[in-house]
Amino acid sequence: SCTGEAAPAPSPHLSKLDALQRQEKHLPTRLLDVSAALRVRFLEFVQQVPVFLEDLLKSTVEKPLAEQLAHQKLLWERWANVIFAEISTFDKSYSQFERLYMMIVKQLIETTLEPIHSMADTSCALMNASGDPFREVQAAALCQRLGLLKQTVDFGGSNQVLNFDPGLLEKAQRVLHMETYAEVRDMARVLLKNFDALCKVLLHLNDDQVKLELKENTELTSAILRLEQVWADCQFILHQGCLDFIEILEREVLPQLSPQLKWLIHVALETESPGKASTNADPTELQNARVALYQTVPMMVYVDELWKDSNPEGPSRKVRFVELCCPQDDRHHTLRRDFGKFDEKRFNEFRSFLIAETEKNCSGGRQTDFFRLVYRQLKAVSAFPIQENLSAAIMAASNAQAALKQSNLSDRDLADGLREQELLEGGARWLCLMLKVQAVAPHLFPSRKPGSEHQIQKDRGSRLMSRGRRASVVKQSSSGRRGSVSGLDLVVEAKE
Repeated sequence: SCTGEAAPAPSPHLSKLDALQRQEKHLPTRLLDVSAALRVRFLEFVQQVPVFLEDLLKSTVEKPLAEQLAHQKLLWERWANVIFAEISTFDKSYSQFERLYMMIVKQLIETTLEPIHSMADTSCALMNASGDPFREVQAAALCQRLGLLKQTVDFGGSNQVLNFDPGLLEKAQRVLHMETYAEVRDMARVLLKNFDALCKVLLHLNDDQVKLELKENTELTSAILRLEQVWADCQFILHQGCLDFIEILEREVLPQLSPQLKWLIHVALETESPGKASTNADPTELQNARVALYQTVPMMVYVDELWKDSNPEGPSRKVRFVELCCPQDDRHHTLRRDFGKFDEKRFNEFRSFLIAETEKNCSGGRQTDFFRLVYRQLKAVSAFPIQENLSAAIMAASNAQAALKQSNLSDRDLADGLREQELLEGGARWLCLMLKVQAVAPHLFPSRKPGSEHQIQKDRGSRLMSRGRRASVVKQSSSGRRGSVSGLDLVVEAKE
């Protein structure tokens, strides 16, 4: 304005009214007026029915005289004209209402089927033009429309994926030509296969076969749910950093864990994947297993990265846990500074404290109080909320992402929601990574609880086999080259 005054802020009531008008959909007021007029016409016609019947009886004589025939015919024609006029008036009002109502129904049907029609057109272009330079654009359009359709129609399923990133299809194509784990290539192959299957279903849908309640179309719902199931896993795995980190978990992280921790991870992962045999774990052990999977092990991985950052003598990792799974937080810098002051002895003490604190099995003391303070900061940035299973973790991440799209969020609420989304997505990614490590390297996880009779027998058998091999080597060396027996072999044989 010319006066330089600031424009008045919009009223919160007007903002709510605008949001309500954008969300709610009402029938046009013209339909209400026409339906009210039709109701009035119908009631008037019903009220005149007794009069019509009485006039009809008056104009009807069983045996009329010859001189009454002309008069009776006149009465009948007059009655018929009145009836036809009333019916025509009522029919005019009804036809007007019917045309308007059917027009609205047609618009609703077109609006309901419009996403299917647009996706079918895009699917036709994707299926029929393999070398089309605009194929990536068409795939992106189909993914965007599929996400919008999922936001408006609940097809069911355990994985509520609302955002279909088209870049995931390109990553899947690249994975098929990479030297990586066979299980990861199978995931990428199934993703592309299910995407093509959905395109075929959309391509062969006919308007006369499509039910207006889209979730009642069995073939369409099944195709979407199959794609959604594999998409939920691939979105957290088909990434170069995740593939590199799987190798780090397999070669560096898991071999350093204690057998008890690996057993707890095994117990927790067995409950995550459907179709696997039950471990018959009691509720207490299952809760401890989930704590180990979602909190203890991630914190240990994070602590090891902090120690490597503070002591850069050894080789650095290609990808880091903090970059893949942890939310952005200023406390990362504080923890890195604190661990930079640790020597190796204090670091090992804190690492032991980390496991003992998780098990609620540590004593008090001044150093323990300091460790607890560091532990709380560490848990806030590297531990994840415990979920029942993978579907629950993915569902929580999707709900957090959908909550960020709400209007009228303050800056603080937006920042808190963004951090919660990053934390839940990091937890889902961590769980997918651990499930994939279990699939590619099942030998890292014990099949029996450490300390059980079976495990003791297995360890004893392994020691006996090792002793037999060493004795055989010593015997062959002594008989063949008696002077070339190493001192280490003799020491080992003496100890055995």
